[in-house]
Amino acid sequence: MILSVVVPTMNKVDLLRQTLAALREQDAGPGRPWEVVVVNDGSTDGTAAFLREIDGQGTAPLFRVVSPPHNVGRARARNLGAREARGEILLFLDDDIVAPPGLVKAHLDMMAAFPGQGSIGYAVTDPQVADAPHFAYLDSRGVAKLPAGEAPARFFVTQNAAVPRAAFLAVGGWWMRRGFRGPGSWGGSSGPFPSWGWIPP
Repeated sequence: MILSVVVPTMNKVDLLRQTLAALREQDAGPGRPWEVVVVNDGSTDGTAAFLREIDGQGTAPLFRVVSPPHNVGRARARNLGAREARGEILLFLDDDIVAPPGLVKAHLDMMAAFPGQGSIGYAVTDPQVADAPHFAYLDSRGVAKLPAGEAPARFFVTQNAAVPRAAFLAVGGWWMRRGFRGPGSWGGSSGPFPSWGWIPP
């Protein structure tokens, strides 16, 4: 079974470098091939040049790049990446998430434990903004308080979520009406499952 990490990005080349560097260090475990599909959603900050350097690198994981002709918004960018992905499992990871060691393996393990469901993983807030009221609130409530295991759909978070490809395609992917375009549009989407496997920090 192949896992495809889909990373949509727009004008965050410095953060994207960190995200992809952390992904290079992942180990999915023996016999678990995986890839990274980066969707460059109309970046104008040097992202395209950086991605040209890594596109198709033969290292594990394989990095591939999808570049729509113009900005299409986060939901559509995720959908484009999913269509290009080769995996039976799609792991959507935001371009500002620095994956801790074992993240890819944890998603694969959780999805094996909860067949047919998705899995969501926690994202630790950057210490430089951790005391901002919004992040302090998120880090102290809701999904941050749940133990490992099954979680209700209301706790779905989109920045670190894996789904079976077949289920993702069956529901039509990310809801396009939430896929507003432009720099201020990169937030929130709905998920397709009533519950998830939860991977705590």
